Amino acid sequence: MASALLVAAVFSAYAPSLSGDFVVDDVYFIKESPLVRDLSHPATIFSSAFWESSSRPGKSYYRPLVVLSHALNFYFGGDDPRGYHLLNISLHCVNAVLLMFLICSLMGALPHCVTPSAMTREVSRQSRRSPSPGGTAAARNDPGPQRADGRPAAIMIVSFLAAWLWGLHPVNSESVAWISGRTDILATLFLLISLLAYVRAFPPLQRDGRASLPHGTHAESEGAVGGSAPSSSSNDGEVVGQGWTLLVLVSAPAFFLALLCKESVVFYPLLVAGYEAAVRPRALRSWLRPCLFAAVLAAYLLCRRAVLGESQGGEVYFAANPLVAETFYVRVLSGLAVFGEYLRLLLFPLRLSVDYSYEQLPILRSIFDLRCLAPLLAVAALVMGLRISWKRNPAAFFGLALFVISGALVLANALFPYAPLMAERFMYLPSMGLATALAAGLGRRFLVLGQGVQGSRTSVPARSLVAGWPRLGGGAAFASAVLVAAAFFVRSNARAYEWRSELLLFESAVESTPKSSIAHLGLANEYYERGRFDEADRAYHEALRIYPRFGLAVAGSGNVAMAQGRTGEALRLLRRAAALLPRSDEVRSSLGAALGAAGRLEEAVAELDRALALNPASSEIRNNLGNIQRIRGDRSEAERLWRESLELNPYNVESLYNLAQLCRESGREPEAREYLRRFVEIAPDSLADLKEKVRRDLSGAAVHGSPH
Repeated sequence: MASALLVAAVFSAYAPSLSGDFVVDDVYFIKESPLVRDLSHPATIFSSAFWESSSRPGKSYYRPLVVLSHALNFYFGGDDPRGYHLLNISLHCVNAVLLMFLICSLMGALPHCVTPSAMTREVSRQSRRSPSPGGTAAARNDPGPQRADGRPAAIMIVSFLAAWLWGLHPVNSESVAWISGRTDILATLFLLISLLAYVRAFPPLQRDGRASLPHGTHAESEGAVGGSAPSSSSNDGEVVGQGWTLLVLVSAPAFFLALLCKESVVFYPLLVAGYEAAVRPRALRSWLRPCLFAAVLAAYLLCRRAVLGESQGGEVYFAANPLVAETFYVRVLSGLAVFGEYLRLLLFPLRLSVDYSYEQLPILRSIFDLRCLAPLLAVAALVMGLRISWKRNPAAFFGLALFVISGALVLANALFPYAPLMAERFMYLPSMGLATALAAGLGRRFLVLGQGVQGSRTSVPARSLVAGWPRLGGGAAFASAVLVAAAFFVRSNARAYEWRSELLLFESAVESTPKSSIAHLGLANEYYERGRFDEADRAYHEALRIYPRFGLAVAGSGNVAMAQGRTGEALRLLRRAAALLPRSDEVRSSLGAALGAAGRLEEAVAELDRALALNPASSEIRNNLGNIQRIRGDRSEAERLWRESLELNPYNVESLYNLAQLCRESGREPEAREYLRRFVEIAPDSLADLKEKVRRDLSGAAVHGSPH
């Protein structure tokens, strides 16, 4: 029941994204990727970099399982984005349920149970067997299994609440509602499987070194839940015959699979070491197990190096991460500001954005800057929480350790810039650590107050403990959790709606992060694609007001000028953009197209050849070269280039339209009509007028014009 309620709530929150489209990087890295569109050679996926086959190739990441999941989506559902979104939401729901199981296990409720529903059945079974008030004295004094223990029920409640809040948290909406956000979801899924198998194999220990067992279940006489025969155990809580089997066959392989989804889980061996030190004190052979995971990590790094080679890092642009141009001291201070912003997102996730680029986040240059105060206090609180929970609440320590270790990798991006300075998806896994710590803190409060004695192993009747929740503050906690979850649901639901299209996404971004130069650039690009050139020009100029040397915004303004017939101004702007971004194939392709439109064909070909050398996999550059050859009168060369363009990107509508016109001029009407039918199927709404003309043409009327 708990799992069903959890899945229903989380799925409903993100349901609006089911009608969403491919947005932002989805188009380049999923929709247009040959690896995703062809499963005939799956081994190629495991021998290729994450973005290697896209129209914007790079060799920064190795995430073959994510590519494989997208390829399976395409194999079963084609280009329909609903299948991709459905899988994202479903995997997130599974993660929420697995988190609930993990919290139950960490709190020592039932180390060998598999589901919270099993805990509920155990409580109900024992409640039916408990003696009535009028029973015999022997029955009342029987220390056996007749007395129900309320600990499993209470722990199940707090575990459900924590997983509920985490599953609905709006900060996770980017990972769930964005198809490309699947990297975090899949990596977390396999990490949770690894953790659950590990905790099941090596359950939490009491401080006296004994395995943590459910109070009042009398496992020594009845065995595990369900009345099965007891398993033999070593004195460190390891289930003999199960522990190392689960470790080798489930936990370690799941960690390797998590690494194949996203490299950010490299911290896992350190987390396992923390689990052994805090949750399993005095366990035997505990140092061997983190070493096994370290060996798995080493094997992954060897595979990664074999595929990516020496070049395992991409260029970091100033607009995406301005700390790339700062000293290490400034990076440390500004990292504190980023940490404070992440805390705001976790505690008050009202203002969300797809981008936090220059100059949305402050760059701090003095330790005496008041903006350092709140993050420093938060760091001090975390250190104190780790110190206190180390002795008093190992499960809370584990949750805080997960937050700190995984969060430290996120903040390392400030110290050693390698990615966008900040992104909401980076909090997907760290937020899970906070949810675990919250559940452990609440669970300890209710159980300790309910028993009256810290660390008491006296059984507490389920009815007494649950009925006493209001007196212990449980009623207020539950009501507060429901209110917060309701607020999270509303915000996540609205955020999932915003992720349905790039226009909605960037309109909300410029409202939430008005100082983000990339947010204004994204909105300008959307306006341009929809033919709203005046609005696009204003948005490009706003991005340039924030960051005057923003080459992509300069190029965008040049494209607008070209579309409005201001050829001289377009060439001036595009040349300036090429000077700012000399290695940008997109900018050089636009400059080449503008030179061709101005009749300077030789210069256009030279510029497009330079662009093609920078990105040989570009469909757009080939399309522009085909246009130049068409103007030159070389139809066969133009046709060859347009066909190559479509091979690289079947969604290049301009190449489709150009080929249709060329085939018609050559008297190949059936082939031309086939291209036009494909054009009508995939052309965006920004070309609605031309699509309607093509439909009429396919019905017998004439069509003229160009898709741009």
